[in-house]
Amino acid sequence: MYQKILIVLLLVAFQNNLSAQDFLKSKWGDSKSEVISTITDKYILEDSKIYVINSTIADLAIDVVYHFENDKLVHGVLSLKEKLLNEEKYKNSYRALKEVLIKKYGEPITDRSVVIDELYNYSDLGKHHEIQRGDLKYYTEWEHQKTEIKMFLGGVNNQISMTLNYKVIGGYEALDEEKKIDIWDKL
Repeated sequence: MYQKILIVLLLVAFQNNLSAQDFLKSKWGDSKSEVISTITDKYILEDSKIYVINSTIADLAIDVVYHFENDKLVHGVLSLKEKLLNEEKYKNSYRALKEVLIKKYGEPITDRSVVIDELYNYSDLGKHHEIQRGDLKYYTEWEHQKTEIKMFLGGVNNQISMTLNYKVIGGYEALDEEKKIDIWDKL
């Protein structure tokens, strides 16, 4: 199972390498209809600002969230839905993905772990369940070209989540400015 997780993480981390895409098969600023035309998985939730699908990579379940502002793609989230056996597997997966992303994007601008409740560090219980309780969180962030990449591992109420967020720097307003510049460059 751990090897499958590493395969998923490698695939996700290098999702941009094969083309000039910003998030999976889409570019920042693509319309909702353009994004949907690239998706083969069935959606589970849709409204004017989001489109959510269940997908699988290497037989592991993930949720993919596309977020739109003014009908332009500005944010995407990959969330691991596959439940791992224990916290150590999550930590190892996080570290492995971080190393892959460092190779792709360079050193992160932010890389930290935050201990919320130090008391648990001194007990046997605290050594094994600090993430699922919410007492320990990991956060790493990169900026690459026009994309901000944030990776998070944390938990609440005994539920652990690991997500990878891709977001256009500056939001949809930056996309509008980029188009204005492109028009002037062509005159």
